[in-house]
Amino acid sequence: MSKKLVFVGAAFLVVGLASSLAISKPGYKKDLGAESCATCHVDDKKAPNPSNKLWKSAQDMAEKTKAGKGEFAGKAGCADCHKGQMKPAK
Repeated sequence: MSKKLVFVGAAFLVVGLASSLAISKPGYKKDLGAESCATCHVDDKKAPNPSNKLWKSAQDMAEKTKAGKGEFAGKAGCADCHKGQMKPAK
């Protein structure tokens, strides 16, 4: 019985981690119409590039979207305003 419990617990852990990784980062490239991840990141696609003003803007807007206040109220992600363009329609 305890082996089954350990297996089920491990399965839930793996599924939970995988799903949180899948939803933890929105599809910035698609949502913003960026040519590549290097638009905001350094070449290895993983390291942030805080000296890049686009990266800074994306982080700022992601935080505002998460807070859901003001003009970002009711927005789920970048695509809600940007619709595949770097600059959102006005």
